[in-house]
Amino acid sequence: MNTALNILYIAHRVPFPPNKGEKIRTFHQLEHLTNQGHNLTILFPADSEEDTRLGEELAVHLKCDVSSVRLPAKPVRLGKALVRREPLSVGNFYAPEMQTMIDGLFDQTVFDAIVFTASSVAKYAFNSRHDLSSFPNTQLVMDFMDLDSDKWQQYARQAGWPMRWVYTREARVLSDYEKRINEAFNASVFVAEAEADLFRQRTGNPERVHAIENGVDTKAYRPSETAADQPAPAFLFTGVMDYKPNVDAVLWFTEHVWPKLLERYPTATFVICGMNPTPEISALASTPGIRVTGFVDEILPFYHEASVFVAPFRLARGIQNKILQAFACGLPVVTTTKGLEGLDATPGEHLLVADEADAFFAHILHLLEEPVRFNAVRQAALNKVLQRYSWNGVLTKFNSLLTGEA
Repeated sequence: MNTALNILYIAHRVPFPPNKGEKIRTFHQLEHLTNQGHNLTILFPADSEEDTRLGEELAVHLKCDVSSVRLPAKPVRLGKALVRREPLSVGNFYAPEMQTMIDGLFDQTVFDAIVFTASSVAKYAFNSRHDLSSFPNTQLVMDFMDLDSDKWQQYARQAGWPMRWVYTREARVLSDYEKRINEAFNASVFVAEAEADLFRQRTGNPERVHAIENGVDTKAYRPSETAADQPAPAFLFTGVMDYKPNVDAVLWFTEHVWPKLLERYPTATFVICGMNPTPEISALASTPGIRVTGFVDEILPFYHEASVFVAPFRLARGIQNKILQAFACGLPVVTTTKGLEGLDATPGEHLLVADEADAFFAHILHLLEEPVRFNAVRQAALNKVLQRYSWNGVLTKFNSLLTGEA
């Protein structure tokens, strides 16, 4: 794109700092576009004063306009969504004052593209007093990231009553909402081809559905310049630790795999690194060898101190940023089939994949006890990131979507 575009971003959360999945993705899109000289206006609903402050930091970092509106109390938001028979996730991010702000922008500015980050903010388009179809030269782009209706269905299969009813309802009404979005928007974007394919099967406009993967910042995530002095193997998992797929993965690993590893390596350590650990995750700190860090200011040292990155997902869709980050740090990864989804990676070459506890354990042993195998896997993964997953490379298609050329 050679001509500077006016682009409006309506984000469901403040995309700063880039320290968790959706924030990482949106932040790098924004940084990519500002580096190309485009004019960005960013709006998001704030859940706290901290969110507002982070929005101000983002404005300074990107040198663009960033505004936020405080959300109403959560029980009010969710209660209204139930009464209106709309997805709870949609009601959870809706602020009437932000709707007024957006409509005011539409009065004053012609945008070349409007990007919505997650289906939960599409209501700002549907509730606008402007008919967005009357803006024929404006590209409406929905970055779904993941197919959330399918995620809620996965949750429902594992939940007991009454949460099974809640998750099943959310999956059903959100699936209808996702289809409505695809009818109204120019492009629907997912983080992985598997997600996009599943959505194409459900929608009447499959040509509008695209996959744009995540990248990795290879300046921020890089191999250690010195070899770690590890008298015993160290295992690592990173992620926001009140996010259900992360919690489920860690609990499964500590119950089914960790005892076998501790028996084999009595001084081994397992570090669970991430903000907001739930009580059941925090309780794991009393288990021999396990450390629960909570929030950390700098995560790179944890990658450098680890021997193996474990990603034992059983509930997941899309692409796992944490696996790409481990690749970039030269850290071998053992994951499940769910963790592999969305990655352009070959099992046995770039990472090892197993869904059963015994096989997961065996893969870890092969890495730790076969140095040639260990080095081959870590180097292949590092090469894959450098060749395939730079942000500028993966966002090339995103440029075309914003101009309607894709």
